[in-house]
Order: sequence, then C-alpha cells, then structure tokens
Amino acid sequence: MVPAKISSQYGIARNIYVYAWYVYEFFNVAEAKVLTVLELALKDRVGDKELKNYIRDRKQQHFDQTGKKLGIRQGLKTLMEYSRDNKLVANNGFSAWHRHATRQAYYTTQREQWEWAEAEMAKTGKDEIELPIIEVEQLPPDENYDHVQFLIDHTNKIRNTYAHGTAMLHDQVLGSFEMVSEFINQLYSDRE
Repeated sequence: MVPAKISSQYGIARNIYVYAWYVYEFFNVAEAKVLTVLELALKDRVGDKELKNYIRDRKQQHFDQTGKKLGIRQGLKTLMEYSRDNKLVANNGFSAWHRHATRQAYYTTQREQWEWAEAEMAKTGKDEIELPIIEVEQLPPDENYDHVQFLIDHTNKIRNTYAHGTAMLHDQVLGSFEMVSEFINQLYSDRE
C-alpha cells in the first residue's frame, strides 16, 4: 500500500495537471512536481541506511574491478538504480514497455512514408501529397528493450532541468504521470 504522504503529494501534482487546462504553464509545474513525488517515494521505500549501504557496496565493487573510485550520489538516478538492482521494478510493470514495439513500428512506417512523399514530390514537382493514415498492428513487447534502464538514463535529466531552472514549456507530461504512478505502484506492491 502506498503511504498517505506519497499519495497525497501525487494528488497535488495531479491537481496541478488538471488545472493546466486553464493555465497552460502549469503543465510543466505539474511534471516537475510529479517527478519530485517519485523521488520522495523512492527515498521512503528504500530508506537512508539501505541506500548508503548500496552506494558503499557499489563503490567497493567498482574499485575492486577497476582500481578507481566511483562518484555516486544519493539522488534520483541512484535510487532508481537501487530499485532496478533489487527488483523493486521491472519492465513489464510499465505500460510504455508494452507499447514500445508498436510505437517503433509506427515511427518506422511514418518515416518511410515521409521519405516516399518527399521523393514523390521532388519527382512530380507537386507542392503537397496526401498520405494515408498509418495503421500498425499491436505487437508483443520487445523483450530486448530495457525500459527501466531508459527511465534511469532520462528521468533524472528531466527532473534536473526543472530543478535547476528552465523556461521550457510543453503539454506532453501525461507520460510522466503514467510512469511515476506505475513506478510507485511497483515499489509498494509487495507491501499490500
């Protein structure tokens, strides 16, 4: 069960997102908030002592393998890596992982269609060309695609962009809410 302090903070982020219907600029405020909720949940679930032990062990393992020190912090990325390494989250727990192969097929078809259209317009001298609607069958998940690693590599960067100041403005934040919700639900799934 997700603790009340986590779910209430997620609720605040969700309410900001809903209010963005009226104030466009709130989309990014909502995304920044929901990413801090993810870090709050990770800190709560992992615990300070366990995280320090994990960092100590990773530093020692790195030193034993390379003879060099490893710089690693107690931030969001490390917490996400802990969750992966301790099997608190898995690819199949994310809707985006299940959709990935189908989306990749769609984007490939779209790119091929655009390339064909550009070549056709150059050949015929037309200024525009009508393209058919792209329909792609639902494909099974790509077992080789590591969505958890993708999240580890990118989520921290997005959160840091907000944390260190940005004028970035976009409305494509619903995916962040889906990811955070699914991540948190996996973190606490064994505590129900």
